[in-house]
Amino acid sequence: MIYTKIQAPDYLKPYVRFFLIIESQEQISQPVRFNVFTDGYPGLIFQQEGIFSDNRMKPLPRLLLHGPITKYSEKTVKEKYNNLLVCLKPNALKTVFGIDAALLTDTYCDLNNMLKSSLTLSLFEARSVNEKITIVSHFLWMLATQNKHCQNRTVEYVMEALMNKNGIYSNGIYSIKECCSYVGISERSLERLMMENIGVSPKLFMRIQRFQSALSLINTNPFRSFTDICYQLNYADQSHQIREFKEFAGMTPKQFKLRDPQLILNFAD
Repeated sequence: MIYTKIQAPDYLKPYVRFFLIIESQEQISQPVRFNVFTDGYPGLIFQQEGIFSDNRMKPLPRLLLHGPITKYSEKTVKEKYNNLLVCLKPNALKTVFGIDAALLTDTYCDLNNMLKSSLTLSLFEARSVNEKITIVSHFLWMLATQNKHCQNRTVEYVMEALMNKNGIYSNGIYSIKECCSYVGISERSLERLMMENIGVSPKLFMRIQRFQSALSLINTNPFRSFTDICYQLNYADQSHQIREFKEFAGMTPKQFKLRDPQLILNFAD
């Protein structure tokens, strides 16, 4: 699989983390199954060439909008593929599309049916990747500017508290109590805000962030011991770390090290 990461234009950065092109390197003669890791983020996918199927072997829509991924899953493709992914910010379902994020948690919708737009046709007619990016960017910007649900400053502060502590990645160690104190709201209010705007609870979001931190540490230093990673990320013990890793990745850390990286889909970074 070939990954091409493209930065979002400045005016879209409040809503889009980055764009990603994924394409097969060669013709596919038999079904290929990919492991999709939990990342907690929503996204928009345009399947230009090749249609992926979900866990139940149901073909995914040509143009789909998915909510935050909180469960490990598998996707299968039987043909050569070339797809455009728009990796959205955690609260983009609310700020761009105006929908409660919890409605799409771990599921997806056909964007053509939802918005009755001509986006799919426009993307098919685009002659280059840059033209596709421009078309999608304009589409998202128009939705965001017409959306009555503007950016919620409290939600932004929550994201800062959960994902960034003193300018560095928090590794999911920041407590919910600290987060509530940081933004000045109760735990119940925080839960409601997170479910409506992000689609996951604060506790689950922090667990996912810690899992992604573990992935990053394993990838950047494959020879580092799991015990060291367990200690750095504040797991109760190594069995807890392995159990949580398997929940979000579908495999243990040891199995992950042996897995073909070409068959893993992880869009957190």
